[in-house]
Amino acid sequence: MGNSTKATVESMTIASADLASTIAELKASIASLNALVESLKSDNEYLKNNNDLLREENAYLKRKLFGVKSEKMPCSVEQLSLFDEAEQECEPELLEEITYKRAKKKQKGTLEIKLDNLKHIKEVYDIDEKDRICDICGTKMHRVGEEFVRHEVVYEPAKLYVKDIYRKTYECRNCRKRGKVVMLKAGTPAPVIPHSFTSP
Repeated sequence: MGNSTKATVESMTIASADLASTIAELKASIASLNALVESLKSDNEYLKNNNDLLREENAYLKRKLFGVKSEKMPCSVEQLSLFDEAEQECEPELLEEITYKRAKKKQKGTLEIKLDNLKHIKEVYDIDEKDRICDICGTKMHRVGEEFVRHEVVYEPAKLYVKDIYRKTYECRNCRKRGKVVMLKAGTPAPVIPHSFTSP
């Protein structure tokens, strides 16, 4: 029995030492967690203050951007007038009548009228024979007309004429019979300046 008591005391001593080291580790862990909590609290406080500052700045900028632009106050019945009522009731002086003519806006189409005096050369862009095939059903497309695209004023030394740009339009009659309209238009070169009459 003496040996078993000795063994029990030794095991309890070892367990006590283990518990003491575990307690020391837990205390160190608690201390580091407390330090982390304090650090997070200070970070949170800083972020709250920064957020409040940004909200105030945002509200100020909104007032500057969208707020009332003048200091006019709505008229109140109880508010007395600063001006003499007798002056307001006087007959106003006769005003001199001034007449003027407004400048008229330029009419659309004035450039077209000026272009009518120049020689016109018709230039038509077409699609190659091999490209006139319907993408949907694969049959040959038939010409249905041509579309006016734009005018270009061409200057050659001592010559000025208008080149009328057209492009041919094709349709697939096979698809049209089925109730689907498939159109194909020839490509044209882009103008030098969009929506103008200039030529290269």
